[in-house]
Amino acid sequence: MGKVILILLLLINISYLVSFLAFFGASLLNNLWLGTFIGSLILSFYYLMRTRKQKDYTPYLSIAVISFSMGSLGLYVFIYYLSNLLG
Repeated sequence: MGKVILILLLLINISYLVSFLAFFGASLLNNLWLGTFIGSLILSFYYLMRTRKQKDYTPYLSIAVISFSMGSLGLYVFIYYLSNLLG
């Protein structure tokens, strides 16, 4: 179940990055992105810490979600401040 959630969160983060590159931040779900990024960071850290107890699980999926979430969150914050600075 954890892998399915992490894959779903990874796809959401990738879709945000692709939509940003294609439309330069024009999105209908602009208010929901921030909660999604923070939630995916929290869940991926949770699954990453939980994997220390399991011997057969590799943490690469959790690390990928963490890196994409941090990148997406940084891009979201950058565009938010840039749009408020320029009006």
